[in-house]
Amino acid sequence: MSEIKVLLLKTIPKRIERIIKELFFRILKIFIHRKNISPADLTYEKILVVILENALGDMIARAALIDSLKATYPDSKIDVVLFLEKNKSVLNNTPSVNEVIILEKKGKLNQNMGLLSLALNLRKRNYDLAITPTSDNLRPALFCYLTKASRRLSFKKSKEDYYYSDIFMTDAIIEDNLHMVNKNTEMVKYLAGNNAKLKKPKIYLTDEESRYGDDFWKKSGVNNDDILIGIHPFFDPDRERGYPILKVKELMDKISAVKKVKFAIFWGPSELIIMDQIKSVLTKDAIMVEDVPFQKIISLMKRLNLFICCDTGTNHLASMVDIPMIVLVGATMKQGTEPWGTKFKIIKDKELFFYYLFLYL
Repeated sequence: MSEIKVLLLKTIPKRIERIIKELFFRILKIFIHRKNISPADLTYEKILVVILENALGDMIARAALIDSLKATYPDSKIDVVLFLEKNKSVLNNTPSVNEVIILEKKGKLNQNMGLLSLALNLRKRNYDLAITPTSDNLRPALFCYLTKASRRLSFKKSKEDYYYSDIFMTDAIIEDNLHMVNKNTEMVKYLAGNNAKLKKPKIYLTDEESRYGDDFWKKSGVNNDDILIGIHPFFDPDRERGYPILKVKELMDKISAVKKVKFAIFWGPSELIIMDQIKSVLTKDAIMVEDVPFQKIISLMKRLNLFICCDTGTNHLASMVDIPMIVLVGATMKQGTEPWGTKFKIIKDKELFFYYLFLYL
């Protein structure tokens, strides 16, 4: 069978599926009447935020949305539905959140049944507003609709195209190329207009978590006048986002040749597979930072003079403590997903990496 025939056999069924699906929802739209609600002076006592994404950077942006909602509507109670339990840790200690509800179920059928059951159970809470900061995604849009929230808000990609938000949501904001944090807080501006009180992304720490960083660095022999550089090489099997360990060692040697500094190597679950290599190559020259929750990572980062990392979640954590940062990226970083703030430099050319690095030292 020729390659063309194989390609046709793969693509034609998918096109037919998309046509049938679009036809079905266009017919459904006739029976579901969307009402656009535009006044900016409405108040909301019960708010539901539905979060589908699983990336750390996305969750941090959602945290800014939640805090902005609470600041704008201080008397409201905000519940959050998460599709993945691992994202709950980002919202630990967040005073803006009334309750976090986990939907996570194994298997697509079980998850969809769980979605239906949870949405129907939440109806009795009579939410004034349901928000899902996603676009063109059936499950969160349908979930918001099934809760029967009075007002339902999401994104859509363009005015002309056809999306689920046109059916199930009362309002939809057209996505633009803003940073993902600004894009999320724009939802609050859409709701409240000039009355909106927008907040920066923040992960909240307990007193114990706040002290963790100082205690760790003191035990590790870091003094107040030491220059401390954190590095997260990040292991990626395809090497698109990672920085090889031997390159990290070369980087540390070049810095040490011109500047007296101390290094701290950050690592997480992605690096477990190469921990033996990391320890054998880097332990003698660096402090190994254990894999700890996000709150403790932030506590540790507050002491850093510079953080060097790749296109991964730790760059978003570092941006929240406003420290200088160099981010080495490949083709993975999309517009709007760069770190929050201004104290960072994104390097796409590995050959220029050392040049930009010394500008920060």
